[in-house]
Amino acid sequence: MIIIGDDIDGISVLKTELTRQFEMKDLSSLRYFLGIEVAYSSRGYLLSQLKYYSSYDGLPLSNLTLYRTIVGSLVYLTITRPDIAYTIHVSLLLPSTSSLELHAYSNVDHGSDFTYRKSITGFCIFLGDSLISWKSKKQSIVSQSSIEAEYHAMTSTTKEIV
Repeated sequence: MIIIGDDIDGISVLKTELTRQFEMKDLSSLRYFLGIEVAYSSRGYLLSQLKYYSSYDGLPLSNLTLYRTIVGSLVYLTITRPDIAYTIHVSLLLPSTSSLELHAYSNVDHGSDFTYRKSITGFCIFLGDSLISWKSKKQSIVSQSSIEAEYHAMTSTTKEIV
C-alpha cells in the first residue's frame, strides 16, 4: 500500500490505525513500485525504469537465462511503456515546483501523405511541466478538409487523456 500526502501527522495516525486492524510493515519511503524506481530530490520526483536495461554489447549470448531475462525485460517495457518502440526514454522527472495541471496539444499535417492523401496527427500531453504522453500517427481515414483532419486529431488526443 502506498500512502501519500502532505499531512505528516495525518499519515502517522492512518498508519497507526491500519496497524491495529491489519498486520502490516512500514517500508519507509517508496523506492520501487511495479518495476518503476522512485528517487526523491529537492527538485522533485524521478520515475525511472533503468533497471530493465542491460549493458548488452550485441554479441551472441551463450547463457540462455541471460537471453530470457533480456527478452523478458524488453517485453515488460513494451507493455508498461508503449512508446518504447519509437523512443528510448525511461526516466521522468516530476518537478516539485510544477503544478498538477494537465495540458494537451494536438496538431495535424493535412494530406501530407501524397500517395494515400492521409493526414498525420501529432499530440503531446503534459502533467505540469513534464511530458507524459506523445504520439505521431497517420490517420486511418482520408479527411476532406483540414478542419476534419483537426477534428480527428483532437479526438485522438481526447481518447489518450480519458
